[in-house]
Amino acid sequence: MTEANEYNVILVVLDTVRAKQLGLYGRDIDPMPNLSEFSEDATVFERAYTNAPWTLPAHASLFTGKLPSEHGCHGGSLGFTTDHQALAEAFSNLGYRTYGVSNNIWISDHFEFDDGFDEFYKEWQLFRSTREIGHISREKERDLTTSDLIKKLLRGNPLINVTNGLYAKFLYRRNDFGGKRTTRHLSSLVNDASEPFFLFVNYMEGHAPFIEHNCTSKFVPEEIDNIDRYTDLSGSSLEYHVGDTEISDAEFDIMESLYDGELNYLDCQLGRLFEAVRDDGQLSDSIVVIVGDHGENIGDHGLMAHRFSVHDTLLHVPLVIRHPEYGRGVRVADPVDFRDLYQWLTSDPSQTSPTTLPSEGPIVAEYLSTEATPEIRYDSFEFEGSEYDRRKIAVLNDEHKLIVSDDGTAQLYEYGGCPDFEINGEQITDPHVKSRLREFCTGFDWEETRTVDERDTVKEHLKKLGYMD
Repeated sequence: MTEANEYNVILVVLDTVRAKQLGLYGRDIDPMPNLSEFSEDATVFERAYTNAPWTLPAHASLFTGKLPSEHGCHGGSLGFTTDHQALAEAFSNLGYRTYGVSNNIWISDHFEFDDGFDEFYKEWQLFRSTREIGHISREKERDLTTSDLIKKLLRGNPLINVTNGLYAKFLYRRNDFGGKRTTRHLSSLVNDASEPFFLFVNYMEGHAPFIEHNCTSKFVPEEIDNIDRYTDLSGSSLEYHVGDTEISDAEFDIMESLYDGELNYLDCQLGRLFEAVRDDGQLSDSIVVIVGDHGENIGDHGLMAHRFSVHDTLLHVPLVIRHPEYGRGVRVADPVDFRDLYQWLTSDPSQTSPTTLPSEGPIVAEYLSTEATPEIRYDSFEFEGSEYDRRKIAVLNDEHKLIVSDDGTAQLYEYGGCPDFEINGEQITDPHVKSRLREFCTGFDWEETRTVDERDTVKEHLKKLGYMD
């Protein structure tokens, strides 16, 4: 960047928010009106895609501008130990003060995502920036003796460590996924931050299980009085996939209305954040990027949550960029992905309109490993060889989308207009369409498997997110 201190950069990731759910992308119901209003004075990307269908590899692509097969961070290799320059490092090298705020344990120091941040806050801790007991014995320090561990704990504050553990276990998920507390924290952080600053935040309210909020009643049918049952169902993806639980279309509809309620609650937090940034006078001095990391299946394609699939329900995400000077009130129809966003953010966004994001290459998304899914460890389910035991790559351009699985099967789709890409196109007569797209399938090589960290702190959070049974 030529003028590293001209504008602050605020990157807001809306975890598990799919584009098709929003009025911003043509839906009649709009659970996120504050985002829609904010977007009127920004650049809206009608066809923005993640490079991976779940949190860890998606954020790694966002932070490096590389595909999972290139940065090496995915279900079979869970640490963010890439050789590529991370986004926070790029801004730090340009003189920015870098802040990270996360509500998702995947995006934390437990998996090395704090690299490059001057300050990193874990919102599930009462004391956000301290190390809990589990973190002391992270993987590279597994050879610690009991005596060593006690010494390390005493260097910090054992009372704080224990308090953080109790808060995470019993209070953190009581009312939301940390959204309200995070918004308050961000408001003060933006006000007090050393300029210029780069601020990354991950909001988790779109993630299952979907709980009831004061705005849920606007979306859930009045006759539904046992909302807790549907909250439990929304967190039962494992049971659904292995056949232990049957869920009807009507039940999925109610879960989707709960999802709308979560998004509306998240939208309220965004509204407060927008107001705080505006009141602090930071809006005119900041580039604000709002993007989903991946979407969600709520019975779509016979699936729940965000694994086993590279359909648009998981890949097509909202992307809105408000620049103080450029691209105000513009909608971009050309497809973009996280590689494009990274390149724009690290190549002088102060002087460049967001409308220049789209590149000439096709969009690529990869689902390279199933190792981090709970189904693979479920004793009564034969995962190997099942319909879920597949790695997939999706490649799309302006008109077509190709999905290739490692079993040799391929599906071809036509673009059906925003937000639904996937009109079946198997009858396309052009014999070169598949071959042209297949050239961009990079293969299914992945690094040596690294198992999920077994520390209690990490396991407890991953259970809440549905990654462990």
